[in-house]
This record gives sequence, C-alpha cells and structure tokens, in this order.
Amino acid sequence: MTGALIAAAGSTVLGAAAVTGWHALAGALLRLTYRRVNAGDLRFLARMLSVRVRYEFHGQDHPLAGVYRGRAEVVAFIARLHEAFPGSGFEVGDVAVRGWPWRVVAITWLAENLPLPGREPMRTRLAQRTVIRWGRVTELATVADTMNVQRAFGAVQPPGG
Repeated sequence: MTGALIAAAGSTVLGAAAVTGWHALAGALLRLTYRRVNAGDLRFLARMLSVRVRYEFHGQDHPLAGVYRGRAEVVAFIARLHEAFPGSGFEVGDVAVRGWPWRVVAITWLAENLPLPGREPMRTRLAQRTVIRWGRVTELATVADTMNVQRAFGAVQPPGG
C-alpha cells in the first residue's frame, strides 16, 4: 500500500520526502558498510551482498583489475586487499544516491590510505558505483588511480609476486 501511495504521489511533497528519506538511508548504509569493512568485518559485507553480485575493478595493468562474480569471490577479493595492506582503510567522501528501493544507484567518492612497509602511507582516490536492489548490493564498479595501485602493490610484493 505504501509503495502505491508513493508511486501515486509522483512528484508531490509525499513522493519527494519518501525519495529523500530512502536516499539518506541508502547513503548511511553505504557509510556504515565502509566503516565495518575498515574494521575487518567482512561478514557484515557478505550480508550486504547479493549472492550473484558482480564487481568490476577497472584497469588492466595492476593486480586488482578484473571482474569478480558472486558473494564469496567478492569477499575473498576484499580479504586479499586487507592481507596485502594491513591497516588500510577507506575514508568516505561524497555519496550521491538516486532511485527507488528496487534499484538504487550510488556513486561514492573515496580516499584509501595504504600503509606501505618502510615508507609513508600512500593515499589514493577512487570512485565506486554501487547498485542496490531491495537492500542487497548487486553490482559494484571501482575506478581508481591505477598508477597508485601499481606503485602500492610494487611496494608490498616482489616483482612477479
């Protein structure tokens, strides 16, 4: 019934308030997810992901580039990132959200601090597109400064590692 009322409201104040509230909730949920991932709580992340989630990390000449399919593969990818850079963490900047509960699209601007052995931590920026359907993340795509990603992995892995 509520969905029908909101749909019927169209661009009225009721419709705008419902959309604004949902967008604020989705943005807060994304921020919470990043905080939990920073704390190493990958079980929380797993609960947020659809079983058939698809994650694409754009790029070609760095170890993170690729397409990861399914909850287990995406969580394993994030675990690998935490292993390569212990103590790393995301700082969430802007979060732009649009859509309705059946298909929300969020663009998040992030900074990531990567501790490097024997060096100052590296700070890199990235943008992430997230599609959420009925409260579960179904699609992720990350665009990062690939030169920084290559340098960071070069600092923690031997060549060819």
